[in-house]
Amino acid sequence: MKTTQVQYFLTNNGILPPPNIDFINETMVRASLSVKEALPSNEATLIPLGYKFVIHESLYSCPSNWYDFVFENLETGVQINKGRLIKLPYEFTNLIPYTLYKITISKGAMILLFSQKVRTLHEVPSEIRNFRMTLTSSKINLQWDAPLYLNGIIQKYEVVLQVRTHLGCENLKIDPKKNITNYLSTATTNITFSNLIPYAHYVGKIAACTSFCGLEKQIEFTTKQTDTPTAIYNNLRFQNYTLTWDAPKDCSTISGPIIAKIVVTGISKAVKNFSITMQTAEYSYYLNDVVYGAEIYEARIYAIRSYTEKHNESRYEKLIFITPPKEPPPVKNLEIYEIDLQSMRVHFRWQKPEPPVNGEIKYYVVKSCFSGCEVISKIRATEYCQLWDKYICANVEHPVKEIKIYPENVNVSTFNASSTALQIIWAKMKPQAPEIFITEALEKGMVNLTWSHPWKTGGHLQKFVIRAEMISSRLKMQISQSQKRTLYEYRVEEYQSRYSTKLHLLSSSIYEISIRAVTNTGLYGEEKIAEVRTLLAMAFEKELTMEMRDSDSTILLHIPPILNDTKNSVTNVVVKGSQACQNYTELNPYLREKVGIKYYEIAWCAAKFPTDMFADKTFTIGDNKIYGNATNCALKPAESYAIMIVLIEEESIIKDQIIIVEITSIRVGKVSKRYDEIWIVPIAIFLIGGALIGALIFYFYQRKQRRSLEKITLQDLVHLETESISSSSKQFLNVTTASSDKKFLSCENTTYNGDALCINDVNQREGGMSVVKVKDLEKYVKHAIESGLLDRQYNTLPRGQTKPWEYGKLEQNRPKNRYGNLIAYDENRVILEKLPDDPYSDYINATYIKGYKKEKFYIATQGPKANTIIDFWRMIWQEESYIICMVAKLIEDGKTKCEQYWPDIGKKKRYGDIIVFNAKHAVFADFTFRTLHVTYGDEARKIEHLHYTAWPDHGAPLFTHSVVTYLKKLLATPPGSGPVVVHCSAGVGRTGIVILCDICLRRAAAEGAINVFSETQAIRNQRINMIDNKQQYLFAHLTLLECLLFLPTSLPYDKDLSINIIELKEQLMIQRDSLEKMTWHDEVLRLSINQISLSKRNLVKNRFPELILANAGRVYLKRYPSTDEDSDYISAVYVDGVKLQNQYIATQLPLPETFSDFWRMIAEYKVELIIMLQLPDLKDATCCPIVPKREFKPVPYINVRTKEFATFECYTLEKLIIVDNSEKPATEQYVTILCSTEWKTGKNQDLPATISLVTLWQSAQKILKEDSPIVVVCQ
Repeated sequence: MKTTQVQYFLTNNGILPPPNIDFINETMVRASLSVKEALPSNEATLIPLGYKFVIHESLYSCPSNWYDFVFENLETGVQINKGRLIKLPYEFTNLIPYTLYKITISKGAMILLFSQKVRTLHEVPSEIRNFRMTLTSSKINLQWDAPLYLNGIIQKYEVVLQVRTHLGCENLKIDPKKNITNYLSTATTNITFSNLIPYAHYVGKIAACTSFCGLEKQIEFTTKQTDTPTAIYNNLRFQNYTLTWDAPKDCSTISGPIIAKIVVTGISKAVKNFSITMQTAEYSYYLNDVVYGAEIYEARIYAIRSYTEKHNESRYEKLIFITPPKEPPPVKNLEIYEIDLQSMRVHFRWQKPEPPVNGEIKYYVVKSCFSGCEVISKIRATEYCQLWDKYICANVEHPVKEIKIYPENVNVSTFNASSTALQIIWAKMKPQAPEIFITEALEKGMVNLTWSHPWKTGGHLQKFVIRAEMISSRLKMQISQSQKRTLYEYRVEEYQSRYSTKLHLLSSSIYEISIRAVTNTGLYGEEKIAEVRTLLAMAFEKELTMEMRDSDSTILLHIPPILNDTKNSVTNVVVKGSQACQNYTELNPYLREKVGIKYYEIAWCAAKFPTDMFADKTFTIGDNKIYGNATNCALKPAESYAIMIVLIEEESIIKDQIIIVEITSIRVGKVSKRYDEIWIVPIAIFLIGGALIGALIFYFYQRKQRRSLEKITLQDLVHLETESISSSSKQFLNVTTASSDKKFLSCENTTYNGDALCINDVNQREGGMSVVKVKDLEKYVKHAIESGLLDRQYNTLPRGQTKPWEYGKLEQNRPKNRYGNLIAYDENRVILEKLPDDPYSDYINATYIKGYKKEKFYIATQGPKANTIIDFWRMIWQEESYIICMVAKLIEDGKTKCEQYWPDIGKKKRYGDIIVFNAKHAVFADFTFRTLHVTYGDEARKIEHLHYTAWPDHGAPLFTHSVVTYLKKLLATPPGSGPVVVHCSAGVGRTGIVILCDICLRRAAAEGAINVFSETQAIRNQRINMIDNKQQYLFAHLTLLECLLFLPTSLPYDKDLSINIIELKEQLMIQRDSLEKMTWHDEVLRLSINQISLSKRNLVKNRFPELILANAGRVYLKRYPSTDEDSDYISAVYVDGVKLQNQYIATQLPLPETFSDFWRMIAEYKVELIIMLQLPDLKDATCCPIVPKREFKPVPYINVRTKEFATFECYTLEKLIIVDNSEKPATEQYVTILCSTEWKTGKNQDLPATISLVTLWQSAQKILKEDSPIVVVCQ
């Protein structure tokens, strides 16, 4: 125990008052004391002499030992010392610090000389005791007991913690940048340090402090590792298929042992679903065996504790890298499809390797092997088979034993390339049957056959043998055995993916038709069989005639003999007039619909009799007799009647096969001048003095998905520098048969030449008839489609390369071609001015095309590639082109069809030496019109960019209207002095349609006639495969037909607009009839695409079967439940708006069984507005309320709740909240239902007042949003 010494100086004045004692701290263990005031003389000072108390000099003259003293500890009551002072000074030692003592000096018991209480000073406390701690990864709680010897009042405990070692740094043998020291003090015997560094070794000190701090207690501890790492690996990099990384940049952030977890995911299209995870304790990973070449990936590296631990999602280093190309995988589906034993040539095919292919395949190397292998050919990767567009084909002459194929990537050594082998076995192989064999019944007993090339032909094909065998017939005529079974041969001059021909068979019969391929060795292939029912072909031998008999107001109808008459066939005489007799026989709905009698027109069945009863006889109309339960009503004088003769098979299964002959209206008695037999269809091409005016598109709801615009600028009206054209022919499709047609009504009257099939001479003559007057165009197009003339014309067009294109094939120019088999011909290619440093810079895949009476009026080109955009703009500037027609989207079906070669709206971009500024654009549902300001040096030009954006990924559009509008815009745009540049992706198919139609329209304007076939021949002679397929050839005809003949649907937006609308109202019936007349044209296009028939379960989901939807434009639902294949169907279609595609969904009021489907559609398509034109008719069992109660669940995962309901004058407004729990987290959406209260429930109800619909429309406009479709509902 440490003690303190104190010295006192005593006076000789006897008993003194207690002295004033000051304690002055000088050092940690020293103290001094002075006695003042009480010692007027001989004043003494307490001098530090260690741990003792000293009395210095004599107070009296008496000797020292004369004095008695007592020294006691007042805190313990223990008397420490007592006796005589032996000497002076006198020392009291081994005293306890900060303890109260008392000293008394006396002489005997009676004389008290001095008495004083005194406390020793503070000294250093002893070390703390019983240290303990509680530790986590980032926090420590320290506890201890107070020192055994306090030596004063403990004022605080001082604690110091310092990081001695970061274990993460120690493991890596790295010196940390700094070591953190924490200083804290506390008045209690515990303290907590937070935010400690995990995974670190700490040292510390704890000392108790009075006025002086005592001995330090040394402590040490190591913080725990965190559960989840916080460190981030550093400097992630990729080279030569190796990912490498460094330790975390700051090793002090390593909060425990770590290993690397690497997650690599694909970014580029071929590897977008790729993901792989690796773990390693190393600092690199070799990826060659796990990733593909020439692809874009993202790598993320995380720190983890062990191979089974999770990583911290927010703590990673990221790297996007591109792998170098490497050897491609082997080809797939390599097989022999033909062995020509005569020429000893083997034909085989294969498909490109399954992507990813580790780069860009340049060639497929073909080797012939016996004891060794020899390269015999290299096939370019773009040279696909003519017959199979997803296969590559090759052939080898005299192969020995084995053929090997391996792909070769650009810039990759083929030393280790994976090859696919094919064993050669020389044997006859039987041709397979055509996989596709389609029979289509046409008019007059004709049957169109279409079949595919056999998948495997075995030997070289020489012909197809077609057998037609009659199973049954409904014809009345006697049929010989030779007529019942006929063989045809189709000679194969050139292999085609699809073959087509026509058979002339007997009408009204059922045939079994088979086809087999035959090789040049006479080997017959497998047989494909189909059944076909030929159509009804009844016709009168000559034209029907009639005469008036004024004496009894009857009409004598001279009925000629009937050709191709059938059993149980019946003649119906239908009369349409202003008034029928009292006992008239009403037409059944089917017959009324077929003969085109409107619901408000009066017509009756005058007679019904077997076809042979009055054949070649005269029938009297109006004799008031009964014919087959039909009253032949008497006719009235001075009345006009329309007579229709209908030939129909009463027991025919196919009820639609009827023959209708319409006889021009006849007046009983006095004949007045007719005014309505002919009407004018004006062509929408105007010459307006060079100045164009604005136009407002006034359109009707014509048909499902018909494209239309509400507003359009004047440039969208057709404007030509020639006279306008008009047509003055109203077409009626009267089914009459001229006598000259008799000879091809049955095949027996046609000579068979042994080469192909029955050909009628009339069609051969028509095949050469190319020039068609505009007024006859509709009749010509209908006939050409029905007779197969369009197909025959197209089949005569050359396909593939017909002229040299050597310059475009040069190695330096090949990369400039988007497709290796579509290159500009040498003789008419656009030649650019050469750049100084590139001798081949004069090439671009672009071709001059001759226009109407003007050379080089167009340039047909491919969509620019990334490496040809600058060349494209060089061409635009060099050729002084002011119009660019683009007929493709940038991306179609997930593939890049064209690079964007213009800047975004309001922005400027440099392409080589040319600067392009996108000044303005007008965006519509099907096209975007841009104005580009193009500058080169000091010169600037304005270029119109006409971009059609609605062409489907495959084939042609389903409707021509938007293409017609686009063509009119092109016609209205001044072309300037240079060519009009037209491109799609390849620059042949869609490009060909635009150029062909533009040429024909300009010719029609000038000459009143067009020659579609001749113009197609001409443009295909200038550029390969212009008008790429039959569907496009058909589409071009129908587009021209609508351009030239159909009534316009636009009105000039000028001061006369209100007058024009009034005049238009007076012609609504004509407008309606014109639109109905156009429906055949849409049906033809619809038939050109594959239609998938609906299942029985889905058929009943339509309230009106006649409105069953085509596949195109159909709204698809997610399957619910997922195993129900029919649950994706709802009777709903998309309808385009003015500026947005698929802006509307048109649908029926839901049936009780489709109620849940309706609300699934609303939820899935995030619909925010529903416009109900009618309320559901609750008396109709097929109707149900759309909102049955305030809150309901149409399906378990959708909850619908009404939030607000309001009633207005013409409509109601209901706001709903839909909660969709199929998504995680659940989504909420607000839906508004606007419901007209003015339109009566049910079908075919009269229209409400116009103002009520306008009010409904105005309310909808306030709610419209562009990011979700608007659902429009009626009965």
